[in-house]
Amino acid sequence: MRLTLSTLLILATIVSMVKADEQGRLKPMIEHPEWHINITDWSFYAPFGVGIIKGVTIENTSDISYKDVTIRLRYYGRQIS
Repeated sequence: MRLTLSTLLILATIVSMVKADEQGRLKPMIEHPEWHINITDWSFYAPFGVGIIKGVTIENTSDISYKDVTIRLRYYGRQIS
């Protein structure tokens, strides 16, 4: 009986340590998704002063899935007279 109880206590301790380690590894992926999402391929052109982006490829390098990813692009152009 004592051996079974000790074995269960040791297994419970190991499981809690593994879960804590997993949460520690995933924490940066949850708090800073911008570190793990890369724009790898895109094309940009500006006909008639309007910026157009097409062919965007988004790469997720983390172990978790993200949804509703928003890409913000700042386009600065100058008017040619």
